[in-house]
Amino acid sequence: MTSKTKSENGNTSMVTEDQSSIKNGKKPGPFKISKFKRFTFPSGSYDLEIQPTEDKLLDEVMKKRLMLQKLINDKAAKDKNEDITKIADYKITPLLEFYIKHHTSKQSSFAEERCNICIFEFCDDVDKLTFDDLVNDLKEDKVDDIIQLEKCDGHYFHLGCIQNYITSHSSDYIKCPICCYIYGVMTGDQPPGKMTTSVEKKHHCSGYDDVGTIIISYSFPSGKLANGKKYYGTSRQAFLPDNEDGRDVLRLLKLSFDRKLTFTIGTSVTTGQSDCVIWNGIHHKTNTHGGATSFGYPDPTYFNRVRLELACKGVI
Repeated sequence: MTSKTKSENGNTSMVTEDQSSIKNGKKPGPFKISKFKRFTFPSGSYDLEIQPTEDKLLDEVMKKRLMLQKLINDKAAKDKNEDITKIADYKITPLLEFYIKHHTSKQSSFAEERCNICIFEFCDDVDKLTFDDLVNDLKEDKVDDIIQLEKCDGHYFHLGCIQNYITSHSSDYIKCPICCYIYGVMTGDQPPGKMTTSVEKKHHCSGYDDVGTIIISYSFPSGKLANGKKYYGTSRQAFLPDNEDGRDVLRLLKLSFDRKLTFTIGTSVTTGQSDCVIWNGIHHKTNTHGGATSFGYPDPTYFNRVRLELACKGVI
């Protein structure tokens, strides 16, 4: 049987009964007491056992827990970067937290932790990490502060890398390169155009003979980009069965079009023409028959695939 108590200095004690004596039918021996020191960060708490160790840095961290905890609290209370918080909330993860986490979990090496944008390690040489390094990291506000976005579990970034991401994309969204979660609203560079829809009751997609067909028409005139460069327009037509799945995908495609995600300007795969309006990674059925190889129906997995493609652009 184990119980936990907390003393005034913030230490946590684990009191454990001698289970082996109980199992053998003998009278329980004296209780064994193990003491822990708790470090609390914005993302969670860690208990470090108070015991002799050959790690001098760990010993110093344990001895100066109260001072370090105050620095942790002070850093967590500071104002966050507005460029980032207008899109997503985040938590700062100090080097101290990585150091403690990997002492308690033993699941991965601290040296392997790196920014998921620039791919550089958070600590150049873990073996040379000093107590002053941990303290200075807590005291200073730096572009290489380590942060974790609110919905990303275990995906870390330099604060400056997230700032640069927002600036370079000139956008109001952040897309995690690991889990693809999108914060804010993702928008694209689709040029001005029109999307119209109609339903043909007597026209059927192969495999959906009991329902009509939704006809989607896209049209883009030729024009000029902001830099004055000319591009070539296009007209496209796509089809969906007029059933529950088809109408739901149509809703998503309309949202994608409104966010300028359905088309982009590039080189046509079919004609080789450059600087023209082309599809932007969201597959459409341009035939009502012929199966998947002819971009038509039947295609049993199409609705799942296109929903996934749309979700990767934040359209859900």
